[in-house]
Amino acid sequence: MLFSSFSAANLEKAHQLLPHVPRGLLAFEGWTGAWARSFGFTFGEYDALHPSFKDVNIQQVQRVHRLKRRVHTWTVNKAEEIRRLKEWGMDGIYTDDPLMALQAIGRRE
Repeated sequence: MLFSSFSAANLEKAHQLLPHVPRGLLAFEGWTGAWARSFGFTFGEYDALHPSFKDVNIQQVQRVHRLKRRVHTWTVNKAEEIRRLKEWGMDGIYTDDPLMALQAIGRRE
C-alpha cells in the first residue's frame, strides 16, 4: 500500500493515521507542479515523488535517488518513453497499457 496525493496536507493526515504506510507526493504537470517537484518534495518527508513523465529528466531521478527515495511517474503509454525511463532508473510507472509496458521492458506477461 502507498498513499499518493497532490495535497501535502492530505499526505500528512494519512501519515498521522497510518504512519507505517509510505507516501508519494504527486506533482501537477508543468509550472503548476514545479514546487512539488523541487522544494515541496526535497523538504517533505515523502517516500516517493510522482511527477508526470512530461516533466521528468534524468537529473531529477538522480536527485531523488540521492535522497534515498523513489520516483514513480504517470501516465506513460509509449514503449520508447518506457524504455528511456527504465534506462534512467525510474522506480515505477503508471500506464494505461500494462501489456505494452511489459513488452517494452523485455518481460513477458
